Amino acid sequence: MEALTAATAAPAKAFHLDDRGVIASGKRADLVLVKGDPTRDITETRDIVAVWKLGVEDDRATYRAARDKERAADEAAKKTPGPAGSESGLVSDFEDGTPHANFGAGWQASADNIMGGKSTAEIKIASPGAHGSKGALEIDGVVDGGLAYGFSGAMFAPGAQFPSPVNLSSKKTVKFWVRAICASSDCTASGDKASYRVMIFAQSLGMTPGMRDFTAGTEWKEVEFPLAAFGTDGHDVMGLFIGAGTPAGKFALQIDDVRIQ
Repeated sequence: MEALTAATAAPAKAFHLDDRGVIASGKRADLVLVKGDPTRDITETRDIVAVWKLGVEDDRATYRAARDKERAADEAAKKTPGPAGSESGLVSDFEDGTPHANFGAGWQASADNIMGGKSTAEIKIASPGAHGSKGALEIDGVVDGGLAYGFSGAMFAPGAQFPSPVNLSSKKTVKFWVRAICASSDCTASGDKASYRVMIFAQSLGMTPGMRDFTAGTEWKEVEFPLAAFGTDGHDVMGLFIGAGTPAGKFALQIDDVRIQ
C-alpha cells in the first residue's frame, strides 16, 4: 500500500497537484485497470487490462500493433547487407579533390538551420591532408547561440540520401584524423583542447542523435569512438556528423581518412 500511495496520492499532495492522485468526483480520470489485487501481490500491476487518460481510454491494441511492426522492421534491417563499398570501412580520404565517399551520398554541409536555428556551415577540399596526403575536408562554420543545442559541421549520409538508414552492424568503431585551423581571433573553438562534436543519427534513436565530444589542436590527431558509445549497434545508421556544438562562435576544422570499421 505504501508503494502504491508513493506512486499516486503522495506526490500529488506533496506537489500540490490537487486535480489528481485519487479516484474522486472532479479529479482527472487518469486510471490503470489491472487484473488482480496489487495490495496483496505488487507484480499484478503488470497485468494491465486498460488505461485511461483524462477519461479517454488509450488504444493499446493499435499501439502494440505499431510496436510489433517496428520490431519486425528492426529485425529485417539487421539482416540487410551493408551498402556496397563499405566493406573496407574507409568512408573518405578526399584524395580525389571532392567530398566523395566510397559508399552512400557523400558529405554535405549541415547546420541547425534545418531545426530553425541560425548556425551556418560550409565545406571544401583543402591540401595537404593528414600524413602529407593530397587532400582533406575543411569545415568552416558559425554556431549561433539561439538554440540550446546548436550545431554546425559536415554530414555523411551512408545511404542513397539522408535520412535513409543502412546496416553497418558489422562495424565497431568510428575513427578519423582532425585538426583545428581557425586562426582568426574571434574564433571560439581554436587551439589545443577546443571541444568539437561527433553525432550518429540512427532510426532507432528517433530525433535525438548519439553524441560524443572530442578535442582538437592545430596538429593532426586521430579520434576514435566505438559505435556503442552513441547508443546504437549500427544496424540502422542514417548519418555521421562531425563539427561543432555549443558554445556559440566561429570554428574551422579539417578532417581526413574517415572510417567506420
